[in-house]
Amino acid sequence: QLFLLNQNSIIFLGLYRGFAISVAGIFVYRAFYFGGYDA
Repeated sequence: QLFLLNQNSIIFLGLYRGFAISVAGIFVYRAFYFGGYDA
């Protein structure tokens, strides 16, 4: 039970980290896109 819970939390943290990286990448892409559009 404890092992299963630990495994699920590791998977959840991995998904959360991947999601955070994706959001950061989209934010940077948008910033460059709008910055280049303004310039």
